[in-house]
Amino acid sequence: MLRKALLLGLVAGSFLVISCGGDDSLFDQSPSTNPDASVGGSTGEGGATNEGGTGEGGASNEGGATGEGGTTSEGGATGEGGAPGSGGTPSNGGAPGNGGSPGVGGAPGSGGSPACPADLLWCVDRCVDITSDAENCGYCGIACTTDAGCVNAKCECTGDLLMCGQKCVDTSTDNKHCGACNHPCGAGMTCEGGECSCNPGLDPCGNKCVNLNTDQNNCGACGVHCSQPCQYGDCPVATFQECLPKPSPFNTCNEYCESIGKACLNTCPGDDGGAYGRYFDEACTQMNMTTGTCSDTIDGSSSIKGFRCCCE
Repeated sequence: MLRKALLLGLVAGSFLVISCGGDDSLFDQSPSTNPDASVGGSTGEGGATNEGGTGEGGASNEGGATGEGGTTSEGGATGEGGAPGSGGTPSNGGAPGNGGSPGVGGAPGSGGSPACPADLLWCVDRCVDITSDAENCGYCGIACTTDAGCVNAKCECTGDLLMCGQKCVDTSTDNKHCGACNHPCGAGMTCEGGECSCNPGLDPCGNKCVNLNTDQNNCGACGVHCSQPCQYGDCPVATFQECLPKPSPFNTCNEYCESIGKACLNTCPGDDGGAYGRYFDEACTQMNMTTGTCSDTIDGSSSIKGFRCCCE
């Protein structure tokens, strides 16, 4: 009791001392106006009346931090926590990918050819002997012509026919293959017995048949050229006659002209030379010169191959 009495005395004494000092602040009961006295949450601050600010939601789908109540000030109201943040808009997933097209299966393989005996070959629908089959001669699909047979895997003509190119021909009568393949007969000729023969009324001159009665380049004989039209095998003017080989079968041009019923001229019309012409070739187309008289011996150097006498 004594201790309690002493304590009360000390308190009373202290009260009197403070009152005498004139400081009324300890007894001021007015509300605090210090804004720091009550702070709201991190996103909401206490108002002037010490009310907590409203919290705003954070971005990116995160909720805003909850406002914290302000500290209790003397006489001030407790600050209210901020409103919780609202969630962000949920993102939509991407459109699903489309599947790839299914792969196409390969064509089915064909079966192998049926087995044939060792000496035969399968051709389309049957086994054949390609050494003798005319439709498959030597190999499948190689067919011989109707007049040929397959012999030892080769198409060969039957009888007297001869294979010329891709067909069988009779070379004794074929004008394109007379006597042999690719040996044609000339104009006015016919293949007879494998030889080209002139048709009736024509005579052979070189590789063609001509009418010696009217041909101006072969008038009366091969190679006799007339400056005038040929009449019944005769030139109306004197001209060099047929080509004579070397050595000449006639000694002089007089002898030759008489043998054909004509007379020799020492100089042919249009020529200032002699009674006969000398030629470098046996067909008498390449003239060397004209020379001699009707009675001179027909002759020439080693380069001369033919002669023509001038007859009328």
